[in-house]
Amino acid sequence: MKIHKIRFENIHSLRGQHEIDFAEGPLSEAGLFAITGPTGSGKSTLLDVITLALFNKIARISSNVSNSTLEDDGGVMTRDTQSCFAEVEYSCKGKTYRSHWSIARNRNNNLNPRRQELVLVDTGEILETGTKTPDKNEEIIGLSYDQFVKAIVLAQGEFSKLLQATRNERNKLLEDITGARHFRQIGIAVYERVTRIKNEIDLKKANLEGIQLLDEEIVASKKTSLAGLKEKSPLVTKAANDARKKVEVRIELENKGKEQEDLESRKKEYQKKFQEYKPYKLQLETHDRLVEHQETLRNYDEFLKKVSTLREAEKTLKTSITQAENIQKKLIQDASELVKGTVVPENAVKNLEAFRVKVEKLLAEERIHFNETNLYRTQIAILKKSLSVKGHFLTEIDSEGFEKELRQIAESISQTISDAGVTSTEEVHEKLRKQRRILELGQSFINKRESFSKIQTESDKASKQIVANTKKILEDNLEKTEAEKRLQALANEIVELEKKLAHQRLHQSLEMHRAQLRNDEPCPLCGSLEHPYVTDHPVADIQDELLMEKKSAQTRETKLVASLESSNAALKRENERLEADEKQRKDEINRLQEQMEALRSELNWDSTFSLEELQALQSQTVVQIEQLEKSDQGFEIKALLTEVERNFELWSQKQSEYDSLKKEREKLYKGTDINHKISDLTGRIGRNNVQLEELHKQLEQNSDQQETAKIQVEHEEMILDSILKQEHLETVDALRKGIMPEERAKRIREREGELEKNRIKLEEEEKHLIMRIAELTKEDDTTSSLEQLREQAKNLTKESEEIHLQIGRISQELEQQEQAKKRQQVVIEMLKALEKDFALWKKMNDLIGDSRGNKFAHFVQDLTLKQLIGFTNKRLAEFSDRYLLDAESAEGNSDSLYVRDGYIGNSRRSVKTLSGGETFLVSLAMAFALSDIAARNVKIESLFIDEGFGTLDPETLEVAITVLEKMQNEGNRSIGIISHVDELKKRISTQIRLQKQSLGNSILEIVS
Repeated sequence: MKIHKIRFENIHSLRGQHEIDFAEGPLSEAGLFAITGPTGSGKSTLLDVITLALFNKIARISSNVSNSTLEDDGGVMTRDTQSCFAEVEYSCKGKTYRSHWSIARNRNNNLNPRRQELVLVDTGEILETGTKTPDKNEEIIGLSYDQFVKAIVLAQGEFSKLLQATRNERNKLLEDITGARHFRQIGIAVYERVTRIKNEIDLKKANLEGIQLLDEEIVASKKTSLAGLKEKSPLVTKAANDARKKVEVRIELENKGKEQEDLESRKKEYQKKFQEYKPYKLQLETHDRLVEHQETLRNYDEFLKKVSTLREAEKTLKTSITQAENIQKKLIQDASELVKGTVVPENAVKNLEAFRVKVEKLLAEERIHFNETNLYRTQIAILKKSLSVKGHFLTEIDSEGFEKELRQIAESISQTISDAGVTSTEEVHEKLRKQRRILELGQSFINKRESFSKIQTESDKASKQIVANTKKILEDNLEKTEAEKRLQALANEIVELEKKLAHQRLHQSLEMHRAQLRNDEPCPLCGSLEHPYVTDHPVADIQDELLMEKKSAQTRETKLVASLESSNAALKRENERLEADEKQRKDEINRLQEQMEALRSELNWDSTFSLEELQALQSQTVVQIEQLEKSDQGFEIKALLTEVERNFELWSQKQSEYDSLKKEREKLYKGTDINHKISDLTGRIGRNNVQLEELHKQLEQNSDQQETAKIQVEHEEMILDSILKQEHLETVDALRKGIMPEERAKRIREREGELEKNRIKLEEEEKHLIMRIAELTKEDDTTSSLEQLREQAKNLTKESEEIHLQIGRISQELEQQEQAKKRQQVVIEMLKALEKDFALWKKMNDLIGDSRGNKFAHFVQDLTLKQLIGFTNKRLAEFSDRYLLDAESAEGNSDSLYVRDGYIGNSRRSVKTLSGGETFLVSLAMAFALSDIAARNVKIESLFIDEGFGTLDPETLEVAITVLEKMQNEGNRSIGIISHVDELKKRISTQIRLQKQSLGNSILEIVS
């Protein structure tokens, strides 16, 4: 995976749009570059842009970047901006992709949903949009976010921490770096599983102990008793039922006697209520006779009420007429004041309309003059705006200083044109064209002159570098020849030492057999009678340490030869590249010389002029161009001023005419909306007249209605008089009292019906009661008292209940016995299964389980550490032949990692004893190793290393940079180093340089 380009806008302290191209230009040619700048200038922002565009994550925020984190936590979007975006272009497996992330604020200053998309650059096809874009990037790259930042962004501090941590801390850091926390969870899950199974086994055993079973003899005895009870139970139950029935008959017979007494009492109560009802019955009969006259009474009452209502309405109408007449007087008075003359109700509308026409005519003339005035005012405003664009400002035309400002601007413009020494715009344009051509050719000449000097300097530097590289190749070849000779000698010594050591070990392995040999007895192996080695042991004291030292020396010499060969190959490739570049530079120098000579001839410049003199000539040309441009603008301003003066004169004339017309109209009417005023007044007068006519008409109708209503009342009184004579009543009130409300009549009728129902019910109850008493008397056992019958029923019932209780109890005991047997069998089966499961998980728990997951986590991280040490040593060999991490450090419970020091007999020492520079080199090698592990099968062609070089001395810093250059050359990688170290800045000439500006923002530039 290789990053080609990043583009972004308004991210952190980097305001505005920026683009960095790693595939083209200086960064591509250098391969190894530095990212420099003061703290807080935005160096790490470049890494945030990459992870934000690919995964919607940055290191400063633990979770995905969302609208809420942007609003609550701040960051990402530059302060006081409305939008931001991050975009990265990368290649993977032969295809190029562009991943985009952006977000913006809406008109309410709220964040819109973020926009994400992934595009296949070659075809423009959109592969993914929305929140699934990070997942698609992960699928294409083959790295998750955590793996990406560990494989591509190497933070040195993290690995120095890992190097010097205790075992527990180291394993925890490895978990965090490699993302292998799930192994700890597996260990905890195993422990919890075996604990849960053990608790279940204990619970099942307790349940098994709690299950109690009866003896078989007791069970047989209970079954016999149960059979006997079941035979006896029906006979006793029947006898008890018969006894209870006799009791029930006697009790019911006694109750019926009481009911008979109660019935007699209720019959007396009925007679009493019937006597109380008789007066109401008489009232109901009167009501039923008189109720037919109720409609006549209702008509009489309605006509009386109508007469009263009409009299009240008459009073209200007379009051309304008086109010309307007063309003009419006020409206006529307002009309007279408006037209400034006498107005009477009959001609009020005509007078008002004539006044409206007169005023409207004056207003129309006034509007025409006002619009003309505004037309000239608007034209002057447009001209003022054109003048303000050109740097000249005028006050409002109504102000006293307007004409004075016009004269001052005109004088200033005339002076500017005079200073330029021109008389027309055509002359200005011709001179401008010539001077701009001179400026353009001069700048081109200066640029080519600067390029010529720069290429000449690079050529000299490259020539020196080729000579230095050639010298270094010769020196390395001599050193390589000497190393190969030493290597051959060491190989011969090692072969000889290994033979002697083998012979010594063989001699030592036969020591026990030699001790069994006796003089004058044959050897079982060779048959000899003499055994000289029994007393005289051969001397072969060859030490393992000496052989290990020789092998270590052989390894060092082998690495030295390989290093020299690799270095020579790199130097030769560099010389070939430098020579090819030199050929291109010479061609470029020749081309530039030809172009400069052509330009110099056209400009008529002296070839002896220095770069400073050429810049001075350019400055003079710029001054002349600026003066001509001012005069050109002066002609334009002069024309605008002439137009302003003409429009100002016309405006002044129209403004005077408008003021005159306005004064004449205001003498007659000061308002502006005469139509609304006249329409409102005439409308109110008309509506008031209509209202008066309507009120007088209503008053006449009221009088007619009153006369009709009085006649109707007199007619109804005559009908009522005949009814009173017919019913023998004195007054109308007596007639009213005889007719009761229908609701009350209904209640009296309902009361009569209830009394009749009660009478019938009492008769029925008396009949049934006599019949039931006769039946019970036949069934009653007269030989015994009620107490004797009850005692007999009680005894038989008790005996029956006891038999049923015994049957139920014994049946339940037998059922419980069967259920207990079944439960016991189920528990036994479950216990067997649990114990089998427990045996399996206990073995697993003994291997990897514990309550905190440490056992399995430590085992896995020890393996990871061993793998990491192997990769680290491969990388470390490229830095130095002195140190290698000891793989045995990853075994056991050691709290420290160890290194083997090849310069002092391959001795073993703790990493805590290393100096700052040595610690950095080992940490850097470990960082590269973890990048190799995290990347796995993904080819990484872009790396960023974050700080850590400050602890290195100049010599070690040179080694580190050389190794990085070697990695870059061999793997064609793009490597960026984030650093504050001045020596590193000097050593790596190609840089992405960030500089802080005011208000906390930074600017970005690429220098080479």
